Amino acid sequence: VPVWVVAAAVFAMIGAAYAGLLSGLNAESDELYRAALAAPPSMMPALVRPPATPGPPAPEPVTGAADQLRATLADIPSLEVVTSPVATILRLPTALLFQGSGATPVSSPVLNRVAGAIGVQPGPIRVLAYTDNQPTRTVAFPSRFALSTARAQSVRAALARHVPDPARITAEGRAEAEPLAPNAMPEGRARNNRIEIVLRP
Repeated sequence: VPVWVVAAAVFAMIGAAYAGLLSGLNAESDELYRAALAAPPSMMPALVRPPATPGPPAPEPVTGAADQLRATLADIPSLEVVTSPVATILRLPTALLFQGSGATPVSSPVLNRVAGAIGVQPGPIRVLAYTDNQPTRTVAFPSRFALSTARAQSVRAALARHVPDPARITAEGRAEAEPLAPNAMPEGRARNNRIEIVLRP
C-alpha cells in the first residue's frame, strides 16, 4: 500500500475524531449555556418596601453625547442611539457590519465613522455583540457565544485603530441574551443580531 494512501487514511481518521470531539463539546456548551439562562429565579421576586423619604431627583438621561452622535451619524442606516441615566448606547444591526455568519467586518467605512464620533467622547467604551437563538455549528464558531465574542473583538479592534486611547475599549460576547424581539420570525432575529457600543461618561 503506498505511503500516501496510509497517510491520507490516518489524516481522515484524525479529522473525523476531531470533528466528533468538537461536536460533542459544542453540544455540552450549548446545554450549559441554556441551563444558565434558565437558572432560577425565572422572574424577579416582588419586594415590599416601606414608604421612602423623598431624596434627590433622579439623574437625567445622558443626552449631550447622544445628541452629538445622532447628528454626526444620522446618515448611517439602521443605527440607533439609545440613552439611559448612566450611558449612551449605539446600536447597529449585525447585517450592517458583517456578511452571513462571519466575524470579519465588511463595512469599514461605517466603523471608521463610528470610531471618529465616539473617540471624542470621554469615558470607557464597551462593545457588546448579540446573536439570535439559531444554532451555530462551524469549526471556527462552534457556539453562538463563540461567534458573538469573535464579533465583539473584531469590532473592538476596528474601533481601536481610530480611537486615541484604545485601552478605553473592552469587548464582550453575549450570544442570544437580552433579545429585543421574539426570535420566532426573521424580523425579530435580525433585530436581535446586533452590536451595541456603550459609552459611559
